[in-house]
Amino acid sequence: MPSYEEHVKFILSNPYKIWYIIYLGNTKSGSIYLSKQNEIGLFILSKHQGKNIGKQALQLLMKKTQNLVTWLTLIQRTVNPSIFSRKTSSH
Repeated sequence: MPSYEEHVKFILSNPYKIWYIIYLGNTKSGSIYLSKQNEIGLFILSKHQGKNIGKQALQLLMKKTQNLVTWLTLIQRTVNPSIFSRKTSSH
């Protein structure tokens, strides 16, 4: 785990193109980001998994980044959603 100072330094380095905190109501439940290499990172706290938050976060990211819609649609068609959700739910 990074120290507080290391974490602040990381955030201030602006490591992502887009970075959002995901809220469920007023509660922080995860985050989603788009890296400078156009990679998507998605993290949902374990107590909030299984509530369809990840799918909704991806859909909102797609709306905000229209140039990725084709790429994300291709991934949705080629990745078995049940495998994807199993792999991500353990994090």
